[in-house]
Amino acid sequence: MTAALSLLEALALVPDPRSRHGRIHPLAAVLGLTVTALLAGCKSLDAVAPFGRDRGLALAAPLGFRRGKTPNESALGKIFRRLDLAALDAALRAWLDARGATAGHLAWDGKTLAGSADGSVPGRHLVAAYAAEHAAVVGPMEMARTTNEHKTVLKLLGILPPSGRIVTADAMFTHRAVCDTITDAGGDDLLAVKGNQESLKADLEAEFAPEANRSPSGRRRCEAERQTVETLDEGHGRIEKRRITATAALDGYLHDWPKLAQGVRVERERRVKGISTVEVSYFITSPTRDRADAGRLAEWIRGHWKIENRPHYVRDVSRGEEACRVRTGSSPQGRAALRNRALHLLEDVKAPSRAASMRRFTAHPHEAIKLIRQ
Repeated sequence: MTAALSLLEALALVPDPRSRHGRIHPLAAVLGLTVTALLAGCKSLDAVAPFGRDRGLALAAPLGFRRGKTPNESALGKIFRRLDLAALDAALRAWLDARGATAGHLAWDGKTLAGSADGSVPGRHLVAAYAAEHAAVVGPMEMARTTNEHKTVLKLLGILPPSGRIVTADAMFTHRAVCDTITDAGGDDLLAVKGNQESLKADLEAEFAPEANRSPSGRRRCEAERQTVETLDEGHGRIEKRRITATAALDGYLHDWPKLAQGVRVERERRVKGISTVEVSYFITSPTRDRADAGRLAEWIRGHWKIENRPHYVRDVSRGEEACRVRTGSSPQGRAALRNRALHLLEDVKAPSRAASMRRFTAHPHEAIKLIRQ
């Protein structure tokens, strides 16, 4: 962990893209105002401007607005369109590093900012890592429309070294180049396997085929190589049983995947309102059983699924990211990055819910400012 760094101090590290002549509002103050407004429940730049204006000097002064006034909608839009995204990402990552929020399990995933679509032009697609243990989204990077997601991940692995980490990812990232990069750097991987790796998936399905189809010696080998754990979750009218089985039988068998140490099969049975569904998923992983048994693998898989159930859902539904129509310049990625930081801060607020926290910050914005300054 590096030296203590407040979020407002980190934002001051981002270079201002504007000319010094006629610059009225300090960039760090503008970014700090945006995070404060997001903490209070604002969902768009159009909402940030009146949030600052309505609260006047009491809000402007502690954020660093030298003239006591906050920017209007037009000024905010111009600033965000010209943001240096690489510098913003580096500053925010430095803040997360100082909080120890980038350590441990990283879950890689992609997300399209649907609201940034414009006619026939698709929305901006970002690839990022979710630090599952700290509820923090790390290192979002825009993926070029002509580039595969796994190639973008290879770039991000250069920014977020995987040494000493477990990296989990969906099937779109399951490529030998990704596996090699992670393990060669001293990390471990746990990657989903679907139809994009047909041969690998077929090998996994054959290995986990019912033991009744095997010879007696084959059944004994399966029993020796396999390990199974079961979990049960109940709540909100839903019951979910998971059966996670890991096998070391494929270690050294699949020559195209030399770093593979275990294959994993996950069977999820869900029962909601009396209706049951069963889903089967497959994974490959690099750590051997003595370093990651079936129970540990189950924890990592569940942590990876949180990226869909937690930050994506909150950003899309609670914070209105899907509905946001900002699409030009750096605005979509810049706003997404600051929204992620606001969500991370809300995790530390003691309140019955995020909604309660946002209502509190709306009524007492000085508490939100205190949060970004500490």
